[in-house]
Amino acid sequence: MTLPMPPSSTLPLASIFLAPAFAWAAVALVAIPIIIHLLNRRRYRVVRWAAMEYLLEAMRQNRRRLKFQDLILLLLRSSAIALAGLALARPVACSDSAAGRIFGQSSGLHVIVIDNSGSMGYLADRPTAHTHLDQARLVAKGILSRLHSGQDAVAIITTAARSADDGTPGRPAVVGSITYDLAAAAAVIDQVPQTFAATDLPGALQQALELARQGNTPQQRTLHVLTDSTRSAWQGAGSEGLQQVGPQLAGLYRIVHYNLGLARQSNLAITDLRINGNFASTAIPADFAATVRAYGDSASGALQWQLGDAALPGQANIPLSVDTAPQVLPQVVLGAPGPRRLTATLSPEDRLSVDNVRYRAMDVVGRLNVLIVEGDHDGGAMGSSASFLETALSPGKPTRGSSENSASPVAFQAINEAELSGRALADFQAVILTNVARVTANQADQLARFVRDGGSLILFMGDNVSSEAYNRDLTSRGLLPGPLVRKVQTPEGAEPQHFAFKPSGVLHPLLSVFRGEEKSGLATARIFAYWQMELPVATQAQRVLDFANGDPAIVLQTVEAGQVVFVATSADSRWTTLPAKPAYVALVHEILAGTVSAGDEWMNLTVGQRLSVPPRVPLSGNPRLLDPSGNPLMLDLGTSAGGHMAYRSASLDRPGVYRLETGSAVYPIALNFPAAESDLRTLDGASLRHALGDVAMQFEQDQPPSGESDASESRDLGWSLLAMAAGLLVVECFLAMWFRR
Repeated sequence: MTLPMPPSSTLPLASIFLAPAFAWAAVALVAIPIIIHLLNRRRYRVVRWAAMEYLLEAMRQNRRRLKFQDLILLLLRSSAIALAGLALARPVACSDSAAGRIFGQSSGLHVIVIDNSGSMGYLADRPTAHTHLDQARLVAKGILSRLHSGQDAVAIITTAARSADDGTPGRPAVVGSITYDLAAAAAVIDQVPQTFAATDLPGALQQALELARQGNTPQQRTLHVLTDSTRSAWQGAGSEGLQQVGPQLAGLYRIVHYNLGLARQSNLAITDLRINGNFASTAIPADFAATVRAYGDSASGALQWQLGDAALPGQANIPLSVDTAPQVLPQVVLGAPGPRRLTATLSPEDRLSVDNVRYRAMDVVGRLNVLIVEGDHDGGAMGSSASFLETALSPGKPTRGSSENSASPVAFQAINEAELSGRALADFQAVILTNVARVTANQADQLARFVRDGGSLILFMGDNVSSEAYNRDLTSRGLLPGPLVRKVQTPEGAEPQHFAFKPSGVLHPLLSVFRGEEKSGLATARIFAYWQMELPVATQAQRVLDFANGDPAIVLQTVEAGQVVFVATSADSRWTTLPAKPAYVALVHEILAGTVSAGDEWMNLTVGQRLSVPPRVPLSGNPRLLDPSGNPLMLDLGTSAGGHMAYRSASLDRPGVYRLETGSAVYPIALNFPAAESDLRTLDGASLRHALGDVAMQFEQDQPPSGESDASESRDLGWSLLAMAAGLLVVECFLAMWFRR
């Protein structure tokens, strides 16, 4: 993107000339006519000859005239060379100076940032523009109309975010390249697409910063920012980035903001659609929840639900505001297991109708498959820690070892640690290690892959646990939130430890079911022994529950797509009285339900993301991806974020339900509009300036600029000087012929 002009100089002339090297060259070249003149004076030898004396007398009479003619030609030639060199150096002057107004043409770099994110599709219905983006195109071309082709450099940047090739968030696009051709820039502006993606304003401004730091850019720079001034763009997730890039931009650009938003614009939207719980199962009815908002003026709307192609009971005349409580559709029977699609639609449609519908793809399971790995080998029917967990997972079931209780949403298998090797963990949603002494390095690798791919690992302690083995094989692989330090036991006769649980206090989401439950037993359960864990200072792990002395009792840690839960005490009654409390069964179920996933996150995407088919999805051949209109899309085989080979798509850019055909099944892929783009509430100039780090900004409204260029712009005198040099050369040629030179 380098400009077609020589590098800027660091000499003082750089503040006067766009290409100061030519100015120095002009100074040097002025000496050439003078040197030639002096050499011509020494060109003839004086030889006295009597016959020529009368001619010398005549020449003496015309000497003054000849010297005057020589001086005129010398000045014309020197001035023409000097003006030509200065013209190439392209001197600038302010337009409010006399020379700038009379002879100059504007010159500088103009970077135009155009917001083409989803919110710019708002139907503002201006007289000359249908949407905010339509008006932004008119404003941008109005800016171009004030510039001079061949003199001003222009670059167009859009703000819509896209995913990079590796699936990570990408950077906004620089449309085309830096150009002096204003007609080409206008064509680029006409082609700026309306997207459904989120706004990445910090990324776009970072691109503008990088353009200004390139070599060969004009010294005078203006940054034109055209956005709808929404809170999501200026005060959203990228606010910290704006604070950082703003002062740097102000040091290189004059910043002008054009506000395309309307003061009273409003929008109805569904911003979230989910299952209450981490998975959908045929064993228990599902509760669906939709977050519905009215941004701007309060309103009312009707919410309609649809499971697959079947309509579900709807909700009419819901009062909507910016903080409306989630709307819940309870006790929906899901029928057979398999991939399903849930749709929520809000009516009536408004000026940004794309967010009035939202989709949720889910892989309905029959029951959760849980693998219990127990370290007790002599516990008897009810003496092992695994037997307590089996009873909690399937209450009332008399046998142990596997679950076939159709009333339970959980199906489990119990094995010992030796049987873990070679077990197909992909068949399970959760693995529970209870009182397991140690796992081998291969088993630890197997568990790490299981968790990274979305599985849940729950660790209960016990007498058999070896802290050295756990720290070496589990902590080092991220499967423990921190190292085990020591086993803490209550001395004989001393008061046992208790949980620091207050039912009316602030509770972790995994414990929310116990809010207000004074007799759950969590506060009164006694703990005689537990493993003390040392959590790192900068840990991302969450303390679900602590002991009264401040040591962590239950810790939750996210590891890529999966979860790890550490329980410091045992699952049986040897270390604690918790299994005898009413809270035990509910606690085990909440830990399981709150961390286990049905593994359908990959089926739910936001515009701009890429589909990556997990390795666990069975394929009977090459998969096919179809867009909402039924058109096939390309899937490439590459390496996923977890290091596995996986089929991946390009960035998906249109909301709707896509279809993934694997040969053995058809999976719905829900691509939703970014929730943040639905918030169309606008900010005033002071808030925008503050969001950009309180830098100097000029604010304009939503109309194209009119009149001449701003008085502070520089004026390029190069073309005028070149014309003057050409005129001097014409005069010099005429006089040389007249003087017979």
